Amino acid sequence: KVHQTGGILLTTASAAAEPAAEGSWPTGGCLGKRDATMRAAFFEVQDGERRYLAPSFADVEVEYISEPLDDAHLPATRDFDCISVFVYSRLTEKVLNAFPQLRMVATRSTGYDHVDTKTCAHRAIAVANVPTYGENTAFNSREAQQRILDTTVENLRAWQNGQSLNRVV
Repeated sequence: KVHQTGGILLTTASAAAEPAAEGSWPTGGCLGKRDATMRAAFFEVQDGERRYLAPSFADVEVEYISEPLDDAHLPATRDFDCISVFVYSRLTEKVLNAFPQLRMVATRSTGYDHVDTKTCAHRAIAVANVPTYGENTAFNSREAQQRILDTTVENLRAWQNGQSLNRVV
């Protein structure tokens, strides 16, 4: 289901999380808790990005928010396991502490100076970036945008399954 309230689009999945193997759960990621569906929020997302990302997260509760995340723009819902941002969001200590369940930040950029990595490390929040998305590709091209989104999906799925990712923290 997709719900829209103001600038927020909420996609709710009905599929429940499955254990990695009989009687065991991944050691990393949000699925270390039984009967949990990963909850994620993507900030600074345009409609085309939402349409591209949505099929990759049919089993995840996702909110797509067009505004950046910063001290002045905190969403009412804050029980996310993962958040994904772009470069205009500012993940300060105050912002990060507003998300008590947060365990992973996936920035859709190569740089991550907009993320307070010290606070993330202190709270054991994984931070992953997009190390490269095409040195020979113009930044605004569709191919570069798809590489950014694909790497973000890979980072979130790897974290969800307790696997390694493009981790900076």
